[in-house]
Amino acid sequence: MNLESNISSAANSGCYSRWSEKDGNKYSIGNIESGNVYVAGRGFNESKTDSGVRSVLLNVIKAVSFALIAYILCDHILNISAALLVKYIFNIDLTIIPVNGLVVLQDSASYIFMVTMTMIKYAVVFFIFRMTFHMPTSLAHFRAPTVKNKNDIIHSFGMLFITASVLAFIYSAAKIFIAVDYVGSNLMNNATVFSEDSGIRWLLLVIWLVLISCLVEVIVHSSAFAALRQFGDWFAVMYMSIISAMILQNFALTPVAFLTTFITGITVVKTESIYAGTIQRIIINVLISVPYAMKVILPPDMWQKCGLLFGFAVFATGFIILGASGFFKKGVAKKYFTLEKKNLFSGGEYVSVYFESLLSIIVFAVCIILFIVGSLVSFNAR
Repeated sequence: MNLESNISSAANSGCYSRWSEKDGNKYSIGNIESGNVYVAGRGFNESKTDSGVRSVLLNVIKAVSFALIAYILCDHILNISAALLVKYIFNIDLTIIPVNGLVVLQDSASYIFMVTMTMIKYAVVFFIFRMTFHMPTSLAHFRAPTVKNKNDIIHSFGMLFITASVLAFIYSAAKIFIAVDYVGSNLMNNATVFSEDSGIRWLLLVIWLVLISCLVEVIVHSSAFAALRQFGDWFAVMYMSIISAMILQNFALTPVAFLTTFITGITVVKTESIYAGTIQRIIINVLISVPYAMKVILPPDMWQKCGLLFGFAVFATGFIILGASGFFKKGVAKKYFTLEKKNLFSGGEYVSVYFESLLSIIVFAVCIILFIVGSLVSFNAR
């Protein structure tokens, strides 16, 4: 099987070929001499070539793990260091104050600081991926849509609304999540955004919903994603979905990150473009933020009911979109979830490769620790 056709339709333009055959590129299986490395649905044969492909996957996983370590360091060590430095030089206190389980920042300077550090965090990961994979921009970031079946993109938006409604139900109905501020945990606090002076805080909300959404999508579905797709579309989609959930710090954010990246990942594969995935990420973040807007604007006895009604409305919209596009007809749903490039390894083999790297093990352990600590903080804030 031709490796180029196994990677991406972008290969037709030659940009993948130029990247994969580049001398010294240890992140591509295209530069392995023997082309007989792909056994559809059955993993690898036991041969020297197979071990070479396995080492390429390990190299890609190590590169992603290194970027995640940098992300975690920026999110914690750099944040604290920068806050202390600002306080020392400018005598500006950037203390974060927990109030009723919600993170309330003291003033506009704190918001500006948080946005700046968030931008730096994603910029660092973007830079690492860019310098590591040397992926052509046309392949990794600004790919033109090449939708083979227009219904695929319609189905993906229907799935997006269904996903958003499920998340809205969870965040509106389950009392365990009431004290967790979804928007605040990512960039800012919805309570202050909607209830106090508007100006800069409304601007920051737009920044999170649009700009940060774009940055996240570029990180999870660009260079690293294109490299991972060599080993199977489903593997790449699942791997980046798990990674996007791993780096978050509490139980409330995990399903949002995983499901959003999962849906947008399928869309990127189906359209061969990051544009559609980015638009979908913005939409789902807006939809999930609505129940929190209700929580602040409406009386306590009303916001949960309105949140549930909103969830039902979004669910109905998604159901109508899927029904109108024929998603429930025989075989259509299965076709939507059938991606072109089958996995090269079995699930167990992917896991074994991941844990061959000490760096990957460290990242996994750190993420688990942060997840537990963040979840405990959220529980205690209730």
